[in-house]
Amino acid sequence: MKPNWKYAFLSLVLLLIELIIALFLHDTIIRPYIGDILVIVLLYCIIKTFVRKTIVLLPLYLFIFASFVEILQLLHIISLLHLENIAVLRVIVGSTFDWADILCYFLGALAAVSIQRLDSKHGKLLIPAFISAAAVSALTFFILAYNGLWWPVNPKLMGYEIMGIDVARYQGNIDWQVISKQGIKFAYIKASEGSTYKDPLFKNNVIESKENGIANGAYHYFSADSPGEAQALNFLSAASQYKTDMPYVLDFEVGPGGERGKVISELKAFLQEIQDSIGIKPIIYTTYKSYNSYLSNDFTDYSFWFRDLLRVPSFEGNLIFWQYCNRGRLVGIDKSQEFVDLNVFMGNEQEFQEFLHRGS
Repeated sequence: MKPNWKYAFLSLVLLLIELIIALFLHDTIIRPYIGDILVIVLLYCIIKTFVRKTIVLLPLYLFIFASFVEILQLLHIISLLHLENIAVLRVIVGSTFDWADILCYFLGALAAVSIQRLDSKHGKLLIPAFISAAAVSALTFFILAYNGLWWPVNPKLMGYEIMGIDVARYQGNIDWQVISKQGIKFAYIKASEGSTYKDPLFKNNVIESKENGIANGAYHYFSADSPGEAQALNFLSAASQYKTDMPYVLDFEVGPGGERGKVISELKAFLQEIQDSIGIKPIIYTTYKSYNSYLSNDFTDYSFWFRDLLRVPSFEGNLIFWQYCNRGRLVGIDKSQEFVDLNVFMGNEQEFQEFLHRGS
């Protein structure tokens, strides 16, 4: 019997989506729930690829099968049979029972019923309808992410529990007492930019964050249009009069269009001036684009803080912080600026305390 290429195409698309979810998403919605819904639809499409005969109760059978596997997790079947070392079985059977998973399987079965009914009545519309549903779903998650209501990764699920923020005058008057009650352990606060600008809220943010038990640090936003030494002096004049808990940070987000040699020269001048003044190398915050354009060859002995909104940063150097969300929402941020950058320290509590002793 020839395969049903329509369902083969849908199976391939769903398989790719499931792989993307498994490899790149660590959120609290898509990975644990949407993935379970889609796995039922995927199994349905795979079976329909090779079985052209209508099996009316196939969605029900798939729901019963998936629920049975979930119940095996409740019984810890992998441990009972001493099969913990077989990775394939651990992935297929799983290890944690959750009633929410069974609900997701039920919703997946309902989705399979919808596909079955659509195919029996309007078979030619199956693929366009499937693509339309996928597009609407993707648009929904994009809108949620854009408005700071969902983001693709959840560092806590990956073991990173030291949460922090970075702020500037754009966040307005921050209620640090409220912020401290939301699990925020550290905050980097903008002190200056270029060779002349100083953030007007730096003083208040440093004092009030410390008063509310949040470890703080100062950062400078680097400008490609100003001499590096002058920028360092501007930063030191703003930041050095206040005792902060963490090493200074240089925010380096220069695009690839700059004059590379000049940018690197001024950047080195900035970093050297800071190191000569306080005896500690600053941490460099950057993006992949800026790193690849200017930093990858000459600054390997520095510690880094990367922005990656989709996964743990793919960086082999000394990674201290990870910015995983640039449109976070926290109570206590001035309503004139809804969003705040969310970050994690790339280590455990003990390592964080050791890091704080480095100071600035």
